[in-house]
Amino acid sequence: SWAIGGASGSTAEEAVAGLAANFNAHADGPVMTRWERAFVGYADSPHQTWVLGTADKTRMTAIVTGSGGSFESFPDAICQANPWPES
Repeated sequence: SWAIGGASGSTAEEAVAGLAANFNAHADGPVMTRWERAFVGYADSPHQTWVLGTADKTRMTAIVTGSGGSFESFPDAICQANPWPES
């Protein structure tokens, strides 16, 4: 279990931004300023995986659930700090 909880929002990205804000407010680590959806798994899944990190390195993953106008994000796993892939 995580000491820092998840967040909610009206979009998946808003929920992830809230999760990043929770970590930035309560953690003594690098400030997370970037997050991107990782298009993994089944297209029709109600769950999304997102990668969060600093401007230059990935730091963690999050799971987002929901649909319509109600989304929840939860911390998932710590990542090895790697450069973001080229877009």
